[in-house]
Amino acid sequence: MTMSLPVELDPPYLDGRSKDEERDYLLSVLWRTRAVFYLPGKAWSHLEAVAIERRWAVGSSDVVLLYGPESALCYRVVRRRPDRGEADSLAPDEVVWLYAVDTDSNWALRYILDQPEPRELEEPTNLFPENARFTLGRSARIYFGDPQVAPPPIRWMPRLPAKMMIDIEEYYANRGQEQRGSSETIRQE
Repeated sequence: MTMSLPVELDPPYLDGRSKDEERDYLLSVLWRTRAVFYLPGKAWSHLEAVAIERRWAVGSSDVVLLYGPESALCYRVVRRRPDRGEADSLAPDEVVWLYAVDTDSNWALRYILDQPEPRELEEPTNLFPENARFTLGRSARIYFGDPQVAPPPIRWMPRLPAKMMIDIEEYYANRGQEQRGSSETIRQE
């Protein structure tokens, strides 16, 4: 299972970066931390949202849902518990914390990147909003970030390299296996 790597961030909007340049930078950093990018649908021009998950070894994940350049939702979820098994990080019932941004999604990306790695599982205390659930359809694509592979230039949504892609059926078939995201799982195109 791919776990997130620690990160050091530049100060916000370093050297006068524009909002787009800042988003490119933050998404690139998330990619290098081995975050998992979930993109629903095949039509890049019609993407309504994107989910990015930073997985932690203790069994929790930090997730950001990007609905557009000015709208995002972040939360921490307990993904894996010894007594309950694996939960869906993108459609949880409850979360440890929840943070919404309605002015600049770059702050949501930065917020997720600034979160310290949890050392133990935290108890969920907040109900997750029903209308924020992120469902993955059959045409969804999942990309596993890799610190050795540079992500392509990104504006609103990344056109990620096909070699980093697996399809949704393969993802769910391999759920819970420790080698998820390994070279055996990633489809070469």
